[in-house]
Amino acid sequence: MQRFVSEGLKRIFGGYLKLFSLLWILTFSAVFLMALVSPVIPYLVKVFVAEEGAAVILIGFLNSSFNLSKTLTSVPGGILADKLGRKALITSSLLILPFSFLLYYVSDNCYYLIAGALVSGVATGLLVPAVSALVADITSAATLSTAYGFFNLSWILGQIPSPILGGLLSDSVGLKFPFLVALVASIPCFIASLRLDEGAGGSGSAEISEKPSRDGGEVSERSYGRTLALFCAVEALNGLGDGILATLFIVYPLYALRASALELG
Repeated sequence: MQRFVSEGLKRIFGGYLKLFSLLWILTFSAVFLMALVSPVIPYLVKVFVAEEGAAVILIGFLNSSFNLSKTLTSVPGGILADKLGRKALITSSLLILPFSFLLYYVSDNCYYLIAGALVSGVATGLLVPAVSALVADITSAATLSTAYGFFNLSWILGQIPSPILGGLLSDSVGLKFPFLVALVASIPCFIASLRLDEGAGGSGSAEISEKPSRDGGEVSERSYGRTLALFCAVEALNGLGDGILATLFIVYPLYALRASALELG
C-alpha cells in the first residue's frame, strides 16, 4: 500500500515530490497547532468574563474576528503571492502564527484573546492562497484534482487528534499549557519553511505545467465569471452556517453540559 501511494505521488509530482511533502507537513503542522489550542480558548473566556451572556457573545466575537481577519487578508495574500512568490507568503504566515499563541499564553484579559484571534486569522489568510497556488504550480492540469485531494488531507487530518490532545493537556497539566506547546512547536515550522524551493513557487512558474486556458471558445469568460460567482455564493452561505453552528457547538457543551476541555475537544 505504501509503495502504491509512493509511486502514485511520484507520477503526479515528479521531481517536486519532496517540495510537495514539505508543503504538506507545514500545512498539517499549522492546522494541527491551531486546532490544538481551539478547545482551550472558550475556557479562557470563561475565566476572564464571569457573566454567561457576555462570555457567549465574546466567544462568537472571537470566531467572527478570526474569520474577518482571514477574509480581509486572503485577497491581498493571493496578490502578494503572485508578486513576491509563494515562499515569501508561506514563510511570513508561519512567522506570524507563533505570535497568536504567545498572545493567548500571556493573556490576562479578553483583549489578548481578540488580538490572538486576529493574528491567527491573518496568518491563515496569508497561508491558504500561497499553499494552494504552490500546489497548482508544481502539478500538471491532468492531475491537479488528485493533487488537491492528497493535499487537502493535511487540513483534515490536522484537525482530528489535535483538539483532543489540547483538551487533555489543558486538563492534566494546566489551562494555558497547550498554548505554550503550540508556541514552541510553531518555531520549527517557520524554520522548515525556509527550505521551500522558491524557484518552484515563484510568480513566474507557469512553465512547470500546462494549465487550462480560458481562450478558444471552449470555456468563455462569462462562464468563468458565473462559475466563480456561484462558488463565492456557496462559500458565503457555508461560512454563515459554519459561523453560527461553530459558536453553538462551543457554548452548549461549555455552559449547558459543563463539559471539560478534553470533552469539548
